[in-house]
Amino acid sequence: MNVAAAIRSAKARLKEITNYIEDLDESLAALKLQAEEAAILEEKAAPRWTKATSPAVSPFLPARDDLHRRREQALRLIDQAESTAKLQEGLAERAAAVERTRAARSTATPATPRTAR
Repeated sequence: MNVAAAIRSAKARLKEITNYIEDLDESLAALKLQAEEAAILEEKAAPRWTKATSPAVSPFLPARDDLHRRREQALRLIDQAESTAKLQEGLAERAAAVERTRAARSTATPATPRTAR
């Protein structure tokens, strides 16, 4: 492959890529305009949507809020119960260690008293 052919090939590919990017730029401008128009239409439709759906949705909102509140309460109670169980387990382990220590001391042979010389 000679250098001139490689240069022609690279230039041709560059031209294709440049055309492709220009086409994307043109279509991007059109898409931005469509997005702006859609946002305006959505903004205009929002009050009508709210008015139409509000009576159907409104009764469920307090129930949803109450359910969320009760769920949070239940999660707090679960956390408290788990913490309490861990604390009780730790206390039971410490009590067992104290009893083992007491038992070890009571079964140890008493040392014979030393006499002063």
